[in-house]
Amino acid sequence: MYDFIGYIAIFLASVSLIPQIHQMIKTKQVKDLNIYFLFTVLLADILYFTYGIINNDTILYLSTIPPSISHTIIIILWFYYQNYLCCKYPKIENITPEIDTVIL
Repeated sequence: MYDFIGYIAIFLASVSLIPQIHQMIKTKQVKDLNIYFLFTVLLADILYFTYGIINNDTILYLSTIPPSISHTIIIILWFYYQNYLCCKYPKIENITPEIDTVIL
């Protein structure tokens, strides 16, 4: 009967970190975020999820999935903007005319 409260919590958990992710992408700044905090929160999410599965508490384990995804995205962005990931490609600027004539 009171499951709707849990579903509202799932929705709020789903959208709560979107502004932070948007801000990180917009400013490309993550220096003020503590990576240890992020890993601790992600570990707590995993433990909540496991506890919900063990106790067959659907609302509990479903409510941990969206924040876990958001926390994972934030951790990836943290490593990306701290230049710890190797997937960043250098920007190509000011292509010289010689290259253009060789290609044509």
